Amino acid sequence: MTISVILPVYNVEIYLPQCLDSIITQDYLNLEIILINDGSTDSSGMICDSYALKDSRITVIHQQNKGISEARNAGLKYASGDFISFIDSDDWINSGMYSCIMENISDDIDVVYIPHPTPKRVSSIKKLDKKDIQFKFLPHFIGKTRLSLGSMASVWSLFIRRKLVEGLYFSKANFTEDKLYFIETVLRADSLLIIPQKFYNYRENPNSITRKYYKTFVDDVSLINKEITYILEKYKVKTKELENLHNNSILNLYHHLIKNEAENETLVLPNPALAKYYKENDLCELLTWPKTFKALLSKPKFLLIKLGYSDTVLRRKWAKRQKRMGR
Repeated sequence: MTISVILPVYNVEIYLPQCLDSIITQDYLNLEIILINDGSTDSSGMICDSYALKDSRITVIHQQNKGISEARNAGLKYASGDFISFIDSDDWINSGMYSCIMENISDDIDVVYIPHPTPKRVSSIKKLDKKDIQFKFLPHFIGKTRLSLGSMASVWSLFIRRKLVEGLYFSKANFTEDKLYFIETVLRADSLLIIPQKFYNYRENPNSITRKYYKTFVDDVSLINKEITYILEKYKVKTKELENLHNNSILNLYHHLIKNEAENETLVLPNPALAKYYKENDLCELLTWPKTFKALLSKPKFLLIKLGYSDTVLRRKWAKRQKRMGR
C-alpha cells in the first residue's frame, strides 16, 4: 500500500528540513512524497529540489503562487497512492506514524483521524460507523452548542483512502479551507478510525502559508458559510448542526481577529468589512449567555472599535435584548 504525502511549501526555509527529515525517516517506506513549491521567494524551492535528488520517492512541483488550496489541489491531481496524507511544511511528524496507522487500518476503514492536541485521557483506538461520524464525531468540529467553538478541523489530522476523495478539491477560500475539506471528507466516509496518539507536531508560525491569506478572511468566512451550508444540506445533516456551524464561524472570526491582529498590534483603525459582517449577523443576537457578553466587554476597547462598536453601544443593545426577552 502506497501513501501519497502532500506537502504545500511557501517560504519555510527555516522549518522545511525538519519537516522533510521527519517524513523520509519514517519506518514505513512505501511513500510517494509530493512537494508543491507555491512560488516561494526564499530558498524553499531549492531545498525541495535537493531532497528530491537524495530520495527518489520525492517529486517536486514548482508553480506560481496560488495559495495553499491550489497547492494542495495540485498534489491531489498528481497523487497515485492508496492513501492521502497532508502535512504542512512548517510542521513535523513523529517517527512511526505511518507504520502505526497501517498496522491498525483495515480494508473497511475510509478515514483515520489522529486528534490534535492528543486527549489528556488517552483512550483506546475507536472505530466509528457512518451514524457515529455524523452525530458524535462531526459535532465536535461544528460546535455542540450555539456558542461553543468546535475543535480544530485540519486535514493534516486525517489519513484518507484516496478513492474516497476522488474529484474532491479544496475551496478557493484560503483561510479556513481545511474545515470545508475536512467536513466533506468525513461525511463521505462510511467508517472512521480514531488513533489517540501524539504523532503530529503543529507549529505556530506567523508567516505560514495559511496566515498569509488572513487579509481575505472576512470574505472567506462569507464564502465558507455558504459552502458549508451546501455541504451539510447535501449530506442531510440536521438543522441544529447547521445553525451551530454558522454561529461557530462567526465566533471563529472573532477568535482569529484577536489572535492574529491583536498580537501584531494592527487593531488601530476600524475595519469596515468586519463591522459590516458582525452587524449583518447581529453579534448581540448571538450573545445568549451573560458570561459571553461580559467576556466580550472585557476585551480591549480598540477591539470593539475595530468591530464598529463601543462598550456603551453593546451595553445598550444588550439591555434592549434582555427587556425584549422579559428578563
